[in-house]
Amino acid sequence: MDNRENYWNNGYFEYFKDLISRTNEQESSAESARLATSDQNYRNAIELLGIIKDQPVLEMGSGFGRGIPLIYAYSKYVFSTDISEVMIDFAKKTYLPLCPEVQFKVCQAENTEFDSHFFQHIVCFAVFDALYQQKALEEMNRVLKVGGTLLVTGKNTFYLNADAEAFDAEVGARKKGHPNCFTNVPKLLSYLDALGFSLVSHRYYVKRGDFLKEKFQIEIPEKFYEYMLVLKKEKDIVIPIGELSLSEPFSETYKDITKG
Repeated sequence: MDNRENYWNNGYFEYFKDLISRTNEQESSAESARLATSDQNYRNAIELLGIIKDQPVLEMGSGFGRGIPLIYAYSKYVFSTDISEVMIDFAKKTYLPLCPEVQFKVCQAENTEFDSHFFQHIVCFAVFDALYQQKALEEMNRVLKVGGTLLVTGKNTFYLNADAEAFDAEVGARKKGHPNCFTNVPKLLSYLDALGFSLVSHRYYVKRGDFLKEKFQIEIPEKFYEYMLVLKKEKDIVIPIGELSLSEPFSETYKDITKG
């Protein structure tokens, strides 16, 4: 079993259920800025994909399924996947009665085993940090139709040294054994063509907590904590790319603060 499977199948499941409940109850409070994203954040994000009724949509890393009814409002042709069998079972029991046409699958994001060119849209929301990012992007390219779109959110390796909450969150996640990878976003953007994508839209959230507040910049700052990208598949990856080193478990900011 992948070590990630063991983590997601156990203690994190109960923790995350409580986290989402508190976030949706306290969206306007100061505490909510330090919690997970709310359902409204999710709705605002998937609107960027421009989903047309009943186009095939893959939710990659669906967790316990809170995004399922939000996507289902746009398309009944939804495939919900997660590495955790426990979370998929919970999502089935909770949402299948409400969204009867959704299909569920336990699989790794880097190897979904879906047919090539199957999906028109992929949602990878608040999940990319836990993936082997280059392999996941290559798999997304494979299963997307040419012209299909991908929504991806994540954490940037270069965030503000003064962002104490971001630093504390990184340290805390590592202590808990939480799978966490920080993206070198400028490097990722420079390799989009090699990965078969073009950039449709982008949002950058400078400090931890800005995502929940929908406080973002369009122009890429020198340093920022989180990002949201909408990518369009332009072509298949024909020639193997080689290792790009797009992400790392320790942010560059962490390494800068703790050096010496």
